Amino acid sequence: MINLDDKGGKVVYPELSYRLVGISFRIQNELGRFCTEKQYANAFEKELQKENIKYKREFHIPAEIKGERAEIIG
Repeated sequence: MINLDDKGGKVVYPELSYRLVGISFRIQNELGRFCTEKQYANAFEKELQKENIKYKREFHIPAEIKGERAEIIG
């Protein structure tokens, strides 16, 4: 079975994607829209643990593109 997104692209992990979107909506509905990013991340982590979904939280990604340092706007 091939699952397509609304632009005709393939969804690589459709079951996992469905679960993650469901978790995201559940957290948004419970916390509302005025929480900090850290509060959402903590809630998301708890839900991932409940669902036994393996994850890595907030790991370093090098800021290089094709061997050149990317400028980070912040």
